[in-house]
Amino acid sequence: MGKKYWRFFVAGFLIALSIAAALFLVELVFRFYLSHFSLETNRRIKSLQKAVSRSRDAKVRFEPHPYLSYFPSDIQLTDDGCIICKDEFSFTPPPDVFRIACLGGSTTMRSYPTHLAQALQPCFPGVNIEVMDWGCSGWTIVESLINYNIRGRLFHPDLVILHHGINDLAPRFRNSFRFDYSHYRKSARNFHIPKIFYCLNPSKFMVWLLLRMNLHAADLDRLTVQPWEKEMGWPGGIIPEKTDITFKEAVHALGALCKGEGTSLLLAGMIYNVTGRLNADNAQIIDAHNAILKEYAARNHGAYVHAQDYFRLHKKYFVDEAHLVYWGDRIKANLYANAIARIMDASPRIWVTDDRKSSDDLVGKSDEDAPDEREMAIHWDQTPEGTAETHIYVTVDGIEEKFLGHTSNGEHTCLSWRPGCDYIHKEFRDGPQFGRRYSFAAWFVHPDVIMPLVTHEPVTFLSSP
Repeated sequence: MGKKYWRFFVAGFLIALSIAAALFLVELVFRFYLSHFSLETNRRIKSLQKAVSRSRDAKVRFEPHPYLSYFPSDIQLTDDGCIICKDEFSFTPPPDVFRIACLGGSTTMRSYPTHLAQALQPCFPGVNIEVMDWGCSGWTIVESLINYNIRGRLFHPDLVILHHGINDLAPRFRNSFRFDYSHYRKSARNFHIPKIFYCLNPSKFMVWLLLRMNLHAADLDRLTVQPWEKEMGWPGGIIPEKTDITFKEAVHALGALCKGEGTSLLLAGMIYNVTGRLNADNAQIIDAHNAILKEYAARNHGAYVHAQDYFRLHKKYFVDEAHLVYWGDRIKANLYANAIARIMDASPRIWVTDDRKSSDDLVGKSDEDAPDEREMAIHWDQTPEGTAETHIYVTVDGIEEKFLGHTSNGEHTCLSWRPGCDYIHKEFRDGPQFGRRYSFAAWFVHPDVIMPLVTHEPVTFLSSP
């Protein structure tokens, strides 16, 4: 009997070992596949793993809300204001504070707003800058509008940044469309995660499997979005244009709120990865949302920043279809800082004049020179300590970014571009060309990695009459 049980034990052990080895091999192969061929899925799995880890430490990322379905748990309301990610804000900002409210989804939440104050500091010397990050993963423009109306506007921001356009795709995909998005959103009741998920959490394959079966307890879509059925899509996959009513009216409503309260508004177009991770139909709708933002800004003398022109040239800054790596968010903060500086009549981070001596900023305008006096000067606010030299890159007609030239040392804060300059790359030594549109980026050659400063609107170079 002893030998018989021993044989069963050995056989069972070998079977268990074989299963464990097979699962380990599957896990390794799956991780390799994610890291090389499915970065978007990898990002989502990592997000779910972090959510489960936070839940174990009693740090659930989201909480239910009666009017918003859910909201970030690191936003705490207090008697005299609120706390956002450990930063305290009072209802009435002090006199020397420039306060900004950032509205958006996951491309806003704890991303570029964390760098915005630093990017703006050179534009507003001696001013305390407060950035309120009201972004929340998964939120559409509807949630952001409600949140701003019942909470954000109570803090009297000097400027609001609206950065939306991708989360509003999903509600428009459904033929059960309702203009209040009630066909899409549902109230979240519980973000509690059962203990079994802690055991499965280290395995990306198991997390993916639970996600595919719509069983993962931390999946935000499962908790806050109405179930999707195949027959719910529009016939032929063509989304009627009339379904843009919600996005359009939300932009107008936010604009009216800001205008009525004397708050400046910056409409920031959604950016997306052009490498194929976002299908053409989705990209077309995002472009349509961006067009709504741009049109509203034009009709109401507002400000619109189209960062897509820059990021489509730098695909390396994307994690997936729309989210950016750390340095990508730094660039986005610099782009927005430049736009904010122009709105508030402050000093921009980088600007262009028709020559070294001029102070007239040409960004977003045109430069008219005589054929034998073609010159542009690119200025920037400062160079970081330890900079050896500054490299200037130029984008011509929004097509491709190329090296333009460099300064002789790290102390210079201007580069003059005119015909025949030795420090200008040979491709551009003929000087600016008439009829072309130019935008510029300044990179600092430094022992550490330094982000570029980027103009957000091009300069059109024209021949003088």
